[in-house]
Amino acid sequence: MQKNQSRLSIFFLAFVCFFSSIYIAQQLDPELKSLINKRLNKSHGVKIQYFNAEQAQVDQKLAKSVFLPKDTFNGSYTRLDDNISFDEYTQNILISKQKLLIKEAAAIAFNSPFPVLTSH
Repeated sequence: MQKNQSRLSIFFLAFVCFFSSIYIAQQLDPELKSLINKRLNKSHGVKIQYFNAEQAQVDQKLAKSVFLPKDTFNGSYTRLDDNISFDEYTQNILISKQKLLIKEAAAIAFNSPFPVLTSH
């Protein structure tokens, strides 16, 4: 039953989006706009779909907060006479963390492969 309601809601939203795009060139009657808004506000199927979309966003944020490492930085420095060198394991961790930050800044999913750059 839920599956049929979901399909009906998706069909209704697609129907509304399709016909609303046809009427973009024309101004809708204000009374018609108010009737459409009232119907959308009273539709339980539409409310359920909005709730599901919000829940998916919350779940995505929760997954990121659980699976991505958390860092805390406290800044201070001391000038050394020699450059700092890290072992290979630490270098791999730092590079992986940098890739995750780049993916997040580029809005790429954290479990997607890192894009390979080609040089010409």
